[in-house]
Amino acid sequence: MARYTYNSCDSWRCRLQHIVMRSDLLTTRFTIAVSSLVFSVLLWWPGTLFVPTRTTYRLMSQVMDENTWGALFFLHFIVASYSLLSNRRCLAMFFADAMLGAVLWTFATVMCFASHWQVGVTYAPPAAMSAEVGVLLASWWYVIRWLGRR
Repeated sequence: MARYTYNSCDSWRCRLQHIVMRSDLLTTRFTIAVSSLVFSVLLWWPGTLFVPTRTTYRLMSQVMDENTWGALFFLHFIVASYSLLSNRRCLAMFFADAMLGAVLWTFATVMCFASHWQVGVTYAPPAAMSAEVGVLLASWWYVIRWLGRR
């Protein structure tokens, strides 16, 4: 298969293929890192987010408290930022950045969605969860692309 550059191909399929498969992931990685920072700050916000009346975070609260979740997301922000700024691409950085982010975002997003399905009753998940799904997919895309370069 011929290698295309963004400017050498006129069809939308060719451009989309270039964007998805060949472009760098710096903006994606930066977005994931900032999302982890924002999520950690919101988890640490004064007051209690994990209360029984907040359906969205019910399962997350059964695994760990909000401060621990916040610390893990903040740790991911630190590692992801260091990975971006230092441009380190070693196996340890892969696990600390790509895998930690993918696992955290998957766990948090799936638990938030699963909190809306109770025995016999189904509640519609909040539409705002679409942002978490986007970060979850971007995190796994980063993992896939990282593994594909080896």
